[in-house]
Amino acid sequence: MTIQKTSPVQPVTLRVPCHEDQWPVLRKAIHTFGLCNGIDKKGLKKLEVAAEEAIVNILHYSQASEIELKMKNEKLKIILTLTDNGIAFDPTEHVPNEKATNERQVGGLGIHLIRQIVDELHYERKENKNILRMVKSLNC
Repeated sequence: MTIQKTSPVQPVTLRVPCHEDQWPVLRKAIHTFGLCNGIDKKGLKKLEVAAEEAIVNILHYSQASEIELKMKNEKLKIILTLTDNGIAFDPTEHVPNEKATNERQVGGLGIHLIRQIVDELHYERKENKNILRMVKSLNC
């Protein structure tokens, strides 16, 4: 028997309406893409959590009409790019709430969690769209 390593899966782009029922569609796409690109189960779960935090924030707060998810494998890194046409919001400028858990309002930890999970987090506003790029090494 011969085992031959194949090249990474080609980049994938999904465009969906900005509606809560689309999270399972996006999660499945991320899960499948991660598995096909060799990310381990623990790393994949973390990537799904980071993506969920970002996507749910877009779904709930951006007032966008659609979300575009681009996924690619570049130099042993999974790159997820989320683009939406909603209200401008740069999560990289978000300052985490330092108050004790019982003193702060509910929420506000999602961006902090994303930063803990991904290796790189980049934001830009271009052509009236938010573009958030999350990079996760395959060597989790």
